[in-house]
Amino acid sequence: MLLDGLLTPALNVALAIGPLAPPSAYLNELDKAYGNVTGGEELYIQFLETHQNSGERASDYLRRLQTLLQEVIDTKGVAKQEADSQLLKQILRGCWDDSLITTLHLKEPIHYPFKDTFTFSKLLFKIRSYERESQLKEIRKKRHMGGSSTRVHTKTLFAGDEPEFSNRVSSELDSHTREQLEERIRQLETEIRQKAPAQSAHLLGNERAGRKPSLKSKNGYMPQSSLATPKDTRMKTGRFLLQLWTGLPHAAPMHKSN
Repeated sequence: MLLDGLLTPALNVALAIGPLAPPSAYLNELDKAYGNVTGGEELYIQFLETHQNSGERASDYLRRLQTLLQEVIDTKGVAKQEADSQLLKQILRGCWDDSLITTLHLKEPIHYPFKDTFTFSKLLFKIRSYERESQLKEIRKKRHMGGSSTRVHTKTLFAGDEPEFSNRVSSELDSHTREQLEERIRQLETEIRQKAPAQSAHLLGNERAGRKPSLKSKNGYMPQSSLATPKDTRMKTGRFLLQLWTGLPHAAPMHKSN
């Protein structure tokens, strides 16, 4: 019996019409006491002003709209046969996820009247399916992006002129290795600049004394250092940097041009 499931003060309200009244009479009396007293027109305005909240899923927003729309229908604010159309229109107005609306083609029933309007259950199923697919895709994206590591791709470097070689090395090495190479290059350049004035002074002294530089040493061969040219020095620097690069930890193999 309905009265057995009621507690005070609702029980007192129901008993006011007598213990032998039909259940519909009790429900009508309880609705007068505790039901919504807002008119259908006012509820319909509230329905039109209901938008998706921040962080709220579109499916939860749709359920909230359906509950409010049912109250509007019960209070004669909207005809029951217009429920699906009103629900779809408010989803298009109040949902902020434009990609969802575009992907599910929710505007088609509005633009093409000959198409059937989505019912609440069908619309809810489409939105929930879209949300689930988007969630799974985001999980796969995070797993893929988090598991991938940065890889260093090396190119073949050729030991040629010093500026070109230095630029290629700088583009391929990490910051720590590049700093080591640049420091060694500065040391080699300093040594070259220190040796150059001494060699120039020696040659100038020979010219002033009227002596020609000897092409042979005591053992019949000219010292290799006296034959060195700037190009030879650059080649030596390139070969040294190649040896230094291949000897560094985690260094990729490099190829020397013919």
